[in-house]
Amino acid sequence: MKVVLSEIEAGFSIWGRLQRLWKKARPEKPVPDIVEKFLMVFQIHGVYGNQIPRFFGHGLSIADIQVREKLLEKIDDRMLDDVCDLFAVRREWFDGVSDKIYPTHDFYKNPKGFGLLIENIISKNAGNRLSGCLLAVEDSKYPDPALLILQEEIGGIGEVPIYRFHICNNWSFSYWRSRADLVACIAQAENNGVYIHGVYQDRAYIKRLGGGLELLGWKDEGVHGIRGKIWYPEDMLYDPELYLKDVGSFDGGAELVLALERWLKWADLGLMKTENIPDPSIDRFQEKLEEICR
Repeated sequence: MKVVLSEIEAGFSIWGRLQRLWKKARPEKPVPDIVEKFLMVFQIHGVYGNQIPRFFGHGLSIADIQVREKLLEKIDDRMLDDVCDLFAVRREWFDGVSDKIYPTHDFYKNPKGFGLLIENIISKNAGNRLSGCLLAVEDSKYPDPALLILQEEIGGIGEVPIYRFHICNNWSFSYWRSRADLVACIAQAENNGVYIHGVYQDRAYIKRLGGGLELLGWKDEGVHGIRGKIWYPEDMLYDPELYLKDVGSFDGGAELVLALERWLKWADLGLMKTENIPDPSIDRFQEKLEEICR
């Protein structure tokens, strides 16, 4: 029995040493506490320390912001919930139970849902501007991602605008079905007066932002602060050649046919029509489909 116990103790001892070596080899990053997250989420969105009481209210004073212990005493559940509503941040992130900072929206196969999201945002915030940015990989190959970020102006400090962001992910840019659904979303944005500009970025950057794991800010520039080659997503509403650019052409080009058919399907349902895009665009897409099918 003593032999068995000594072997068990030796095993635990070895395991303990291995754990210590593992931790030393891979030091953990310090996890921000709730006060650090509170200050961080404001600063990243463009509201700096002493500006928080003026912008956010809730009985906070500049003195509270200056002293960590005083701020911790003031922060309560209601205040955290209001911060989450203000910046569209997940409460689970504040509570430390999830690394995911922002909720993400998935409108693949559901472009009508994207239109409802825009209408809902505008109905609650009619006085401020809504715009967006579509990030994609230039010369995209399957399954390179695309990411649509809506930017909602929620106020300002002086002449500096403050934004809230809405992440719409799960787009595979070169996949025919995803491409068509994404373009239908762009059309609905246009129909609601929401301009979406395009930026080519690398896949790692797009994946990182698309996971909702990184605080978004870009200071007072908003999504226009995202650097990269500029392109114009709305062109895919009237130019079939651009619409089909980089769409996967496996299986003898079947994806090109499917992409055009799905574009025309959404057009028949009224999702591709905007005030700025003339009806003859539908004819151009129909002609391109006939050309490929010959």
